[in-house]
Amino acid sequence: NHKLEEIVMSTSGEIFASEILLEVLQKADLSNFPRCKLHIQTNGLLMKDRWHRLKQWSDRVSTVNLTADACTKVEYERLRRGGRYERLIENLEWFKQKKVADGINFIVKMVVQKDNIDQLERFYDFAKSYNADEVHYARITDWGTMSPELFSYVDVLSPEHYLYGHASEQVRQFKAKNRMDAKFYG
Repeated sequence: NHKLEEIVMSTSGEIFASEILLEVLQKADLSNFPRCKLHIQTNGLLMKDRWHRLKQWSDRVSTVNLTADACTKVEYERLRRGGRYERLIENLEWFKQKKVADGINFIVKMVVQKDNIDQLERFYDFAKSYNADEVHYARITDWGTMSPELFSYVDVLSPEHYLYGHASEQVRQFKAKNRMDAKFYG
């Protein structure tokens, strides 16, 4: 345990909404993990209100990986069901200072799909305006939460998609700018 350097929380849910994950962190004996840092994956909507719930880990956060998917209100609220754009902005404004003060690596991520393919450039600028160290783009993954027909409709990076040519050109143009802090996955 003394060699454990990083714990990634959570790839399958929202840490700040999970009583179980927060309780695990609160009960951990940090003397067993003297060098361990925390890598948080979040939608960002509860960061400001619940950061204090990290308790003993709050000053051990090395990375925050925030998935926003869009940088405009209409697309954001369409793609992030239940998310309020104003709340996202409020949390990003709060974290902008915290990230710098605490030296936290900040990644902002877009899951690329039909409704946001034309926002690659704007999303990058949006993320950077909140002090993102890296901007990640990932092709949407089929988690079985959509019908196969709906998934095929939104997966604009599939060669079978009717907008694949347009989407590929958008990605090509964006990548041609050679931004070292922008990464594409999938």
